[in-house]
Amino acid sequence: MMTCYKKTNVPIILFGDFIAAYGVIRALGPLDIPIFLVSPHSKNNLCRYSKYVRGNIVISPNREGYFEKLITWGKRSVGEEAVLIIAGADEPLDILPAYLPELPVGWKPTFPNAPIVKLVRQKALTYRIAQTHNIPIPSTFAIDSPETLEKVLAFQEIKLPALLKSELSSEMLKRFNTKGVIAENIDQIRTYYEEYDHFFGKLLLQEMIPGGEEKLYCLKAVLDNDGNTLAWFMDRKVRSSRQFSSCTLTVSIFNDVVFRQGRNLLKQIGYQGYASVEFKLDDRDNLFKLMEINGRVSMNNSHALKCGVNLPLTMYNNVLGLPSSSMSLDPRKLTEKKILWWFPFGEISLIATSIKERKFSLANYISELKGDGYIIEPFCLRDPLPGIYLLLRTLGTIAKNITNLIVVKLFSRKNKP
Repeated sequence: MMTCYKKTNVPIILFGDFIAAYGVIRALGPLDIPIFLVSPHSKNNLCRYSKYVRGNIVISPNREGYFEKLITWGKRSVGEEAVLIIAGADEPLDILPAYLPELPVGWKPTFPNAPIVKLVRQKALTYRIAQTHNIPIPSTFAIDSPETLEKVLAFQEIKLPALLKSELSSEMLKRFNTKGVIAENIDQIRTYYEEYDHFFGKLLLQEMIPGGEEKLYCLKAVLDNDGNTLAWFMDRKVRSSRQFSSCTLTVSIFNDVVFRQGRNLLKQIGYQGYASVEFKLDDRDNLFKLMEINGRVSMNNSHALKCGVNLPLTMYNNVLGLPSSSMSLDPRKLTEKKILWWFPFGEISLIATSIKERKFSLANYISELKGDGYIIEPFCLRDPLPGIYLLLRTLGTIAKNITNLIVVKLFSRKNKP
């Protein structure tokens, strides 16, 4: 499908420590490219167990002196040459582009400068560009204050139900354990606005497009410095761990409208490196509407690798000025076979909730897993320790939760009158 060439062993500095980062390790580690890991925290750091990781440092992006510590460690442990890749972590993408002029000369970032990153990180700006180029978007209002909210509610026709989410999605997830909430009426919008701390002054009030995860289509692409697409892949979501959360099951697919709209939008923005553009099919008008762009390597990037497209290697070769053959993947091959990417550990809470609500169907669950090929994260026969680590950690968490539940029930019985 596609051949990429590597004639150097310039090391990688990989920002991220969970499934998205492990997808990059899957793609580059077997090619004898040294990989050094920068983890935002140690809790989910399964990548450190990979045999392909040469070194690892834990630095929180929220701590003072983040960039200085990174440079000191990098020069000492990695050297004067490196390729920088951000995978699954938004914070480094918010911080590092502002420091590009201060990077060592031999450090090559695979992401663009801060003004370009801003165009994808701030969804209101992304939607404005999309509208300018006739790319459909959901009806959306940017709210920066209680006064603005009241003006919108009073003078604009709000389509209900409405989705409320913050531009600061990482902060929203960290503080409230969700990326968004759905309001059925105007009073609920006001209630949620207060309950979720005004969405940190960055509320996006958006119509809720009908349909579930199966309506979400994603174009993943690597672009050169001129915004030209060097390599790409497309998938459709099947399931997520919970609403507005990370995917747990995706299937390879091709759709010409998504492909053209996604490439056009990234070209107009002038993005460089890896970008993931997500659309949702609106059955009411049969239009694919832009949901978001992620400007860092996405969680299921190894899905493309299973289908013969090495996106991380394309990024690596591009910033080092190495040749990569033109994209030659026949789009029809993405639909001829059903290739699945599956993260089973992400579905434990989903299954538990479905059983509790009496909505779980074992037959439907199994039928969605039928395919012609699979990549199951984070299991890899050539590099088994990350998968074993996450399996043991998950079993430990389940055992702890069961024990706590038993203790609570025994305590309740003991104290019954």
